[in-house]
Formats: sequence, C-alpha cells, structure tokens
Amino acid sequence: MSILLRPLRQRTFALLWGATLLSNLGFWIQDLTMGWLIAGLTDSPSLVALVPAAGMLPTFLFSLPAGAFGDAVDRRRFLITVQVLFVVLLVVFAVLVGLGRLEIWGVIGFAFLHGTLAAVSAPTRQAILPSIVDAENVRGAVMLSAVGYNGSRAVGPMLGGLILAAFGPVAAIASYAVSCLAVGAVIYAWRNPHAPAGRLRIYAQSGEGLRYVWSNPGMRLSLLLTALYFLAIAPLWAFAPLIGKQFAQGDTRIFGLFLMALGLGAVTGGLNRKLTSQTRFGFVLAAGSVFSAVALAIIALSHSMPLTLAGFFIAGLGWISVSGGINSHMLLAARADYRSRVIAMVMIVFSGGLGLGSFLWGQLAQHLGLAESFLLGAVALAALGMAAYLIDRTAQLSTPA
Repeated sequence: MSILLRPLRQRTFALLWGATLLSNLGFWIQDLTMGWLIAGLTDSPSLVALVPAAGMLPTFLFSLPAGAFGDAVDRRRFLITVQVLFVVLLVVFAVLVGLGRLEIWGVIGFAFLHGTLAAVSAPTRQAILPSIVDAENVRGAVMLSAVGYNGSRAVGPMLGGLILAAFGPVAAIASYAVSCLAVGAVIYAWRNPHAPAGRLRIYAQSGEGLRYVWSNPGMRLSLLLTALYFLAIAPLWAFAPLIGKQFAQGDTRIFGLFLMALGLGAVTGGLNRKLTSQTRFGFVLAAGSVFSAVALAIIALSHSMPLTLAGFFIAGLGWISVSGGINSHMLLAARADYRSRVIAMVMIVFSGGLGLGSFLWGQLAQHLGLAESFLLGAVALAALGMAAYLIDRTAQLSTPA
C-alpha cells in the first residue's frame, strides 16, 4: 500500500481526515467568498493585501504560546472549544454580510479573528498526528493531510462559485460553519492518550520551545530557508483576488477556477510517491522554489486565462513541496513533548513570511504594478532554489525515512 494511503487504515485518523476534508472544503468556499467580497469593495492592491496580512498576523503573534498551551493541556478539550468558537464567529460574519453591514475594514477584522482561532489550534491539530497513527505512518499522514487540504482547494472554489451564484455569500459562509461542526464531532469522540505536561507556564514553555529549535542546526536552517520561500511566494496569495477579477468579469464560477488550478497542482504534487517519501528537505525546498519561480513568471507575463491557470497549477506543485515537506520534516525531527511548539515555530515562519510578504508586496505593487511584483518574486524564488540546492549538497537537512 502506498505510504500516502497507509494512515487511512487507522480508524481515528480516517475519520478525522474525512471530517477535516469537509471543513477544508468549507474553508475554501468561504475563502472564495471573502475574495469576491474584497474585490467588490476595493481595487487598491495595498488594501487587498491587508486581508491576508491580517489573517496571518495572529499566527505570527500567538502560535508559540498556543503551542506551549497545547503541550500542557488536554488537547482534545482544547480543540473542541476552538471548533465551537469557529462556528460562533462564522455565524456572526454571515449575519453581518446578510444585513449588508460589511465594509473592507470589517473583512480585515474578520480575517484577523479567524486567523487567531486558526493560529491557536493549528499547532495542536498537527501535533496529535503521532498520537493517532503509528510512527512509520507520520510522514504519510502529514502529506495526506496536505493533499486533503489542497484537494479541497481544487473543488472548494468551484463549488463556492456555484453557491455564490445560486444562493449568495451568506449560504457560502454558512456551509463552512456546518463543516466545522463535523470536525468537532470527531474530536469529541476521540480518546486522547496525551498526558498534559502539568502546570501551565506559557512564557517559560514558549522559551523552552524556542531554545529547543534554535539549538538544533538542522531545524534552524530549515526554518530560515522556509521563511525566505514564504516571503517570496507571498504575491501569489496576496493578489490572487485581483488576478481572478481580471478574467472573471463578474462570473463567480470563473473567479474560482484560479484557486481550483492551484489546488489541483498541489494534489498532483502530493500524490507523487517520490515527494511523499523524500527525506532530503533541502532537495524538496529547491524543487518547490523552482516550480514556484516558473509559476510566478508565467502569471506575470500571461494575458490569457488558460496560461494563467497553468501558472497557478505549477504554483500548487511548488507550494505542496515546501509546505508539506517542512511540516513532516519538523514533526519527525521533534521530541514528542515539544511537537506542538515545534509546529508552532513552523506556523510562525509561515505566517511571518506570508503576512509580512503580503504587506510589503502590496506596497511595492502599488508603485510598480502587479506584473512587476510577480516577476521580482520569481527572481527571488529562483535564487532561493539555487541556494537550497547547494545547501542540500553540504548540510544535513534530512529526517528519518
């Protein structure tokens, strides 16, 4: 059986993966709705870029304390509480949209609150994987989770476009709220073997997590290189709504095609056996950076929708290589009692790179233009790919097979 499918033999993981797939599908339906709302509220690249920046900022601010919290408390109860808060937030957002009381700053505020809930739960959600699958299946579970996330990205935007066209934005947001309940139900039924670490000392335990990662040269270098990747790829995420708007001309179904292409590319990459079993993270980062550089260059120079869609597809290949690779690399390298905090460090790098990158690229695009910003990002990614390739030949960035 493929390394990617073996984790599904374990019932708890299979149920959680299925429920999370539904939740991710709901998220991408809601994400498309957000993009559609933003594109209708403003044409300013700097304001559009503030939305993903606001969504990523909480991950940068709260992930490490949340990781320490997740290592010290009952992970099951913590995750159930967060799912309930997700539902409450989405219901409030849907009501505001339905009443027509939402402006651009309201969307930015929602992005921040949603990002906060995602930030405090993400380290713990990933840290429970070694508790529900055998050690030899952790890499496959991480990559299968990434494939599910990106597979839902392939379907979600198109489904979201149909829901938007037929029922409007409130129904699209409500579908995400319902999907969050499914995840909460599976977690509620799970019996957590993790014993809380005892007395909660957020700041001390956060500091311990930082020192643990910093004292490991392989982890430290991997995170630094990954931060540079996220910083350089940020234009793709910051300006996707504006790229889609150029071709959609008011058609929500076409608007969703671009995120769909991105998701299909990520799924294609995740199903690649060589990628899912690859233990050399330096090689994975080099390949992912080159794919992403080619993608940004295509998007920058293209004036046709099929070619732009091809660029988004190739970007998905690069994205899954790096995002899935760093998660499995760090999770397998970390001690069990540090996993939430180590994954929190990955989330900080992810959010810091994309959040800061979205803001900086937004300012740059305001003066230079979208195409020029994408080209600069492509150059940066190509340089990073070469650097990662050279480092892979000399540094030890491998994880256990």
